[in-house]
Amino acid sequence: YLPHYSKTSVIYISCLVCCCAALASLPFLKTNISIRSAALIRPATETSMIRSPVNGRLKESFVAENKAVNKGEVLFVVESEVMKEKEKLLTAKTEEAKRFIADYQFLLSPATSERGGRANLETPLLQQSLLSYQQKLFDATTRHNKAKADFARSQKRAYCYPSLTACRIKKF
Repeated sequence: YLPHYSKTSVIYISCLVCCCAALASLPFLKTNISIRSAALIRPATETSMIRSPVNGRLKESFVAENKAVNKGEVLFVVESEVMKEKEKLLTAKTEEAKRFIADYQFLLSPATSERGGRANLETPLLQQSLLSYQQKLFDATTRHNKAKADFARSQKRAYCYPSLTACRIKKF
């Protein structure tokens, strides 16, 4: 006794049987899957991270894909405004230090001490110090000369009026 099937049922059942047969035969089917292409295989330990010590824009690049590089080779040129400003500052400090050295050597040379005239110094700080020293020397020389003149005048009076000097000494 077979039930009465319609055409659509027959098609449906036959599709199910085919799908089940295909799934059951999959473990027995073998297919080689391979693709051939040129490639370069490298281990992960051979790659290196590159880090820049400064921030900035990449100005030049000297590397290419799959190009071998050696230690110490320049790979990139990074342009940094901060580094430019630091470089300018260090250059200015170096020049100032050179001027100080030249001035100190000029001041310490025997020809300068013998000459005693106005020195041609390059650094404003040493020029100011020299002018201050010269002013203090001039003031001390003036005070010394005035004291010598006062002493000579008082000596002259002491010889002229010996009794007056003796009276003044006894009062003190």
